[in-house]
Amino acid sequence: MTFGVIINSIKYHIMKILQITIACILLSISSKAQTLFNDPYRAVVSTDYTVELAIKYEDKLLSDMPWSQSGLMLGMQMYGQISLQIVEDSERLSAIDAPTFQIAIKDNKTGTLRLYSDKVYTDIKADDLVSQCKDGESVIILTTDRKYVLKQNQIELLLGC
Repeated sequence: MTFGVIINSIKYHIMKILQITIACILLSISSKAQTLFNDPYRAVVSTDYTVELAIKYEDKLLSDMPWSQSGLMLGMQMYGQISLQIVEDSERLSAIDAPTFQIAIKDNKTGTLRLYSDKVYTDIKADDLVSQCKDGESVIILTTDRKYVLKQNQIELLLGC
């Protein structure tokens, strides 16, 4: 064998080793990406905050009320029911039970929140809620399940809370 043939043989084997190494690295990266994508923890996290809610007063969304142009507002003399409504109207969501919530009262001067009650509600009478508020306070609705999104959760009360 000549020296040139030996060099060519070595080059050929080095190239094959490099090709196999690169293929193994690519396979490893691809395998790792699939593992990350199929991670069961990611599946659990992705179900959080997927159902959008809105605050409802009687049979209408509070945000659709004519006096709620700059935010959610409710008058001191309102006697209807406050509840939460699922925004998306689909068969998938029709099987979900009525969303539950808790209530906090916010002192607008200090930003302090206090829990209205330990109870969990599906609805509450507006006058019962308002009677526990003072001027300079507002109502905060807190969802009780991570699957819910409530973008507008603060209700300003006209003429104080």
